[in-house]
Amino acid sequence: MTDAIPQWRVPLSARPAVALMAVGVHGPNLTERFGSTRHWWLHLYRYTARMRLAGAELPIRPGCVSLIPPGVEVEYDFGERATHLCAHFTLPDVGEEGIVVPALQDLGDDFPRVYAALEEAAGGFAANPVRAEVRLWDILWQIADRTPPHAPPVHPHPAPVERARQIIELRLGEALSVKALAAEVGVSHNHLTRLFHAAVGDTVIGYIRQRRVQRARHLLEHTTLPIKTVAAQVGVEDPRLFYKLIRAHLGCSPRQVRHRA
Repeated sequence: MTDAIPQWRVPLSARPAVALMAVGVHGPNLTERFGSTRHWWLHLYRYTARMRLAGAELPIRPGCVSLIPPGVEVEYDFGERATHLCAHFTLPDVGEEGIVVPALQDLGDDFPRVYAALEEAAGGFAANPVRAEVRLWDILWQIADRTPPHAPPVHPHPAPVERARQIIELRLGEALSVKALAAEVGVSHNHLTRLFHAAVGDTVIGYIRQRRVQRARHLLEHTTLPIKTVAAQVGVEDPRLFYKLIRAHLGCSPRQVRHRA
């Protein structure tokens, strides 16, 4: 036995299909070995115990979460009466794709928030299973985002690029400059430019322009917002500049984009 924590590739591209959300009860003074042939298991712990799986022996402490794939047997040593929140669910079969997540993590200060979210989902599962599945999906993403040391990064791009992209999405309707973005993400103008081009294959300004066109196209094709309002929604106040932007990227005027849709 080792204390190296096993890791799995978890496919999160589609909503999990939940079979069970409940409070599990085990112990006291009991050793149990069990697993699932079909479902992933998510457990949130408020007690102390030990688990053995895939050649590893791991300590469970209050505030920990475990994620176990189907086909893996787990052996628990329960010293005290142990109650935990659990969810059993299936995920899409996507081969080797997915995010690397350890079998056991300590959520630290995030545990109460994650526990409350899963508890709410479990309480509402019978009445509204789809809503509970969406909540579980978000919880799984939160757990996956906690990349452990030495594991592959969750995001394929450097942190300044990811943060800059988030800012761009949230402020696409505002004036954006590379200098201001660089200052906000804590790097120089030139460094952000180099990182962005290497990660995205475009300049920062080119990426902003592309996102504005994509959002404008959606609003033109799928809403009845006035064209002037669409232009303002994507941060191009001047109607003439908006017309030039759309024609340059989509090959026709904003009105024609809407008409063709």
